[in-house]
Amino acid sequence: MELIEREALLAKIQRYVDGTFNGMCSGELRIEYGPGGVVAAKTSVAHDIFCVCKSLVEKAPTIDPVKAAGGCRCGECKHYAPGTEMPCASMDGLVEPDEDGFCSYGEPREAQDDG
Repeated sequence: MELIEREALLAKIQRYVDGTFNGMCSGELRIEYGPGGVVAAKTSVAHDIFCVCKSLVEKAPTIDPVKAAGGCRCGECKHYAPGTEMPCASMDGLVEPDEDGFCSYGEPREAQDDG
C-alpha cells in the first residue's frame, strides 16, 4: 500500500501531456464555425487524454492515513466516551477529543458480537 498526493500526480500528468504533445493541450475548448453556425466544439487530443487520466485519479480509492499508520479515530477508540466528564479515558489521550480526532495512544474497540 502506498499513499500519493492526488493534486501533485494530476499536475505531473498535465506536465507530461503538455510536453508530449508540444503544447497542444491548452485545456481550452476549440469551436469550429460553419455557414450554419457552430459545426463542432472539441478539445485537443492531449486535453482528452488528460481528462481521462484525471477521472481515473479522482475515482481511485482512498485510505485514511490514520488507519494506514495503524491507528484509529477517537470515535472508534475504546477510550472514547463522549458526553462524560472525561471523554477520553486514556491518561495520555486528548483533553477534548471528537469523533474524527486521533492520538498516538488510540486503541480500536473490540468488535461486539450481536448474537
